[in-house]
Amino acid sequence: MQSEHARSSIKVQYLGVGNLYLFRSLARYIAPNTEIPHSRRGIRTTCWLAGFLAIIGSMILTGCGELPQTIMDPAGNDARLIRDLFIPILWIALAIFIAVEGFLVVSMIKYRRRPGNDAIPVQTHGNARLEIVWMVVPALIVAVLAIMTFRAMAVQAEAPGDNALVVEVSGNQWWWEFNYPELGVVTANELYLPVGQEVDIRLSSDNVLHSFWLPKLAGKLDVVPGVTNKMKFTPEQIGEYFGQCAEFCGLAHAQMRM
Repeated sequence: MQSEHARSSIKVQYLGVGNLYLFRSLARYIAPNTEIPHSRRGIRTTCWLAGFLAIIGSMILTGCGELPQTIMDPAGNDARLIRDLFIPILWIALAIFIAVEGFLVVSMIKYRRRPGNDAIPVQTHGNARLEIVWMVVPALIVAVLAIMTFRAMAVQAEAPGDNALVVEVSGNQWWWEFNYPELGVVTANELYLPVGQEVDIRLSSDNVLHSFWLPKLAGKLDVVPGVTNKMKFTPEQIGEYFGQCAEFCGLAHAQMRM
């Protein structure tokens, strides 16, 4: 009879072979005219390639679904302000990523160790010009990002107008209460706002920490016990928009939606 250790080893081997076969089959399906190597190194490379393609494919497919909670399709002036700040920062970050990773790949290929060459390469102990460049350029990038961010924050910090509709929002466990003091109306989990009129949102809580988040209309702001936080925005499009509590607040946190 086989020992328990031997049976476990066989199971692990079968599992590994099954995964290798799965990845090889996937690689053949993606590139049917490509010869699949049979060496151990070739199989490992095929597995890594198939896994990488699967990850990239799944990331691309995420863009095919509906996104009811996104700032990329704003329906309010505050959400549009956030979107307009996010996009240039994204492009700047993408350019930096491509430059850094490209330099890394080129360095790995150009200066890799070659067979039969064991000589010590030329050693560089300092380059004042290069050091100045990589200090000044990041500082300028950070300065530009800071200016863009502070300009957006200044707009958000402006006081609401006299005609703004006041809505007192109370975060409970685990539901939202919306009080319209000027209208004498109270609703639960459903916020009704007029299009084109500025809204003065006043957030409070008498229990735990929450976070008020309506992605398509405005940004996110914490609801802190004992503190009244304020935010303002103007709905610009008629529609039904979804929001939720974005701070873990207990067992039914996931159900605290708007």
